Formats: sequence, C-alpha cells, structure tokens
Amino acid sequence: MLLHEFNSSDGWNLCVDKDRAKTYYKRSGQVSQKYFGTSGTNSGHVDGATDDAPLHVIKIEGEIDAPIFNLLSILYEIDLYKEWVPQLDNCGVIKYLGDSHDEANMKLSRFRFLSYFSFSLPWPLSSRDSITYAFVVDRSDYEADPSILVVIRGATKDHDNAEIISKYDNSEHVRVDIDYSGFLIRMTSEHSCHISLIAVSKKRYLNSISYYLILSVERGSQSFFCSILVTKLVDDKYELFISKLRQAAAKVPNSVYSERIKNNDQIYGEITRKLSKFIKK
Repeated sequence: MLLHEFNSSDGWNLCVDKDRAKTYYKRSGQVSQKYFGTSGTNSGHVDGATDDAPLHVIKIEGEIDAPIFNLLSILYEIDLYKEWVPQLDNCGVIKYLGDSHDEANMKLSRFRFLSYFSFSLPWPLSSRDSITYAFVVDRSDYEADPSILVVIRGATKDHDNAEIISKYDNSEHVRVDIDYSGFLIRMTSEHSCHISLIAVSKKRYLNSISYYLILSVERGSQSFFCSILVTKLVDDKYELFISKLRQAAAKVPNSVYSERIKNNDQIYGEITRKLSKFIKK
C-alpha cells in the first residue's frame, strides 16, 4: 500500500512547489486497522484518534544534489538526526530485530530496528515522542523502477518488545502514534538522487480545523489555504525537510558521518555493494 501511495497521483493536492521540492496533502476515508497495520499505545496519553478516524496524509518529495550513498548514510545514522532535524532532542536505535541464531536473518536485522524519537516543542504544545519500527526494502533489482524503500510504522503496541518500549514511557511527553510512513529513494545520477516521504496520522485536533480549510484543499483552492492546513497537520517543520537533507548530504564527506562510514564496513560495505546495481543501470 505504501509503495502505491508513492507512485499514485490519485487524490493528492499540491500545496507547495518551490526550489525543486513539492509538498502534497490528502485526506483519506476511514480505513481499518488491519489494512494499514495501525498500532496503538501502551500509555494513556496518545496524540491520535480512534481506528475509524480519517487519515491525514502528507507527501514531500525533492531532488538532493548529492550521491545516493550520502543520503542513505544520513538516514541510517539515526542518533545523528539531531544534527539536521529541527526540535529533535533525543533519538536512536533501541533494538535491532533479528534472530541471533540465523546468520541470514542477522544480516537483515542491520536494516530492521526499533527507534525512539522525542521532540521539544514551543509552548503551549507538549513535547512529543514516538517509537517506530523501520525496515529497508531493497528494490534495486526492479528494472522498471530501481529504488530503496524504507517502511516505518508505530511500534508502541509491539507486545514482543513491550519491556524495552516501556523504558521510554514519559508522562511529560505526548506519544505520537504513526499509522504508516516511509521513504522512497531513487538514484537519478551518480551525483544526485530523489527522495519522497509519506507520513500518515490520525490527529484528534485536526477535527477542529475549519471545514472551510478542508474544502479549500479538497477542491483545489488557493495554495495559501493548503499551506495552512499542512502546517496544522504536522508538529515538526516538514517544509524544512528537503532543505535540511540537502545541507546534511553536502557535509557527509567532511563530517562525523565519514568517520562512521570508515569504521563500519559491515553496514556501508553492504550499502556500497547494493548501490553498484544502480550505477550499472
């Protein structure tokens, strides 16, 4: 379903189009929990809604003037997201997921993990946090559309990892529950790439947005109203996403990323081998 959303133009309303980056919005109908893999939460304080609430979907895409390797290293080093994501004050992998008795499965676990993120937001908003499950899908063998897909969903109600997740409960934070989201990355040349992000949420406070703004977006009215809605939909600054990625990607060769790349051939050697498929194409 996530890949379909990346490639589909159905229902998307263009909100922002500038500097080779675009932001889209759409409001989906009621979707069942089993269809999207919606997760709940262990804590009582959740920034979400009931399972039959409408889905609010943001899609952001843009060109990155840096090799795809640079971009993948930025996305992989989760504890360094603080270097480029506004208002993010704590982040990191809390568990790699894999069978320690299965070599092939352990290899996959390097690209499948649970992560924690927390954001400090200005008053009167409360701080937010989230626990997510992410895994990488290597689509470089697909001749029609070679790409790397990163799938992300909320993991707050992951019973298999309940003990470690409970260590990150914080009564002062609003736990953001993620229905589904992800990145799709395509190589456009040896020195550039294209990234798309989709984020889906069911926010209670969205129901208070004026009906006029909703209609303005759904009927394709002025982008000004669409931009207001996008701002209300997200807690962090999605409009900075592409520009921040560009800045970070440009600094990879002379930064802490280069040291991690040098000292982690297990990960970055594997990424290099995967990317050789793109270059050959």
